[in-house]
Amino acid sequence: MRSRIACGTQHTESEAMGINVRWSVLRAGAAVTLAAALGVGSAHAHAQDGTESGINHALPLADAATELITNLDLIGWPDESAYNFYSDTGATTTIVFGTPGVGTSYRNETQCATFVRRLMTHSSSWATDSYFTTEFASKFPNSAKFFDAFAADRDGTNDVPKMRGFDLSFLIYMTLQPGDIMAIKYVGATTGGSGHMAIIGPGSRLISDSHPDYKEWAIRVMDSTDSPHGDPADQRGFGDTRFYDHPTDGWQEADGAGMGWMFIRTSKATGRIIAHKWSVIGNDWHDMTTRPVIFGRIDPYA
Repeated sequence: MRSRIACGTQHTESEAMGINVRWSVLRAGAAVTLAAALGVGSAHAHAQDGTESGINHALPLADAATELITNLDLIGWPDESAYNFYSDTGATTTIVFGTPGVGTSYRNETQCATFVRRLMTHSSSWATDSYFTTEFASKFPNSAKFFDAFAADRDGTNDVPKMRGFDLSFLIYMTLQPGDIMAIKYVGATTGGSGHMAIIGPGSRLISDSHPDYKEWAIRVMDSTDSPHGDPADQRGFGDTRFYDHPTDGWQEADGAGMGWMFIRTSKATGRIIAHKWSVIGNDWHDMTTRPVIFGRIDPYA
């Protein structure tokens, strides 16, 4: 398999986002409770769990990602690679929404940050070019710029309208929700991208509580990457939709938009994230000093 390559190259182009079709695959069971419940800390006092009257305002973003990925997957690999692929650095990016059930009417040509940015614009009318330029310092911010904006919002040093930056912690009454945005920053990176981004999907859960110092969690992610988050030998466990079984060549990995699993460790003493890794078969755990993780949530009351 290829090495895990970050994404987040800044783009300056602006293309149409396609037909504004709303897909509601995830509406049942909006909040994802992570076993003992992963929670969030926030600098905002209002609607601190990101909901009003039990409504998950981030759900349309998860709906959009799910619609795009599931419809493209109707094509099937390897043919899907003509419609769904990880774009080259500096290349024009696009996401097209078509007719549900007709896979070839959809298209994805993005990297991780442009995947999130374009789906935000598709699902939220306020997520315009000027919004991103003002709040994220770029019309097409890379992963590091998303991270910095979420961190400033979390710390209260700069409020990002319609968004709320937060860290995960173990507060029983709070949950990680489908549609939350994960941003990872590669501190000091000079090559390979500024970090990674993904939209949280359903099903995240505790997988190990055996270590005396930390717990391990599987986090369902929807993203655009050139290196899938999964194990082809365990597609029913922690697989990735970008793996496929070729009739003569065996398991192959594709790139582009898909669903997979990333993993985090949280301290039993503080409840905070202490490390993460790319996939279940990854060997490298990255700590928060070199690759810190933060989350953002769409919240009209923020």
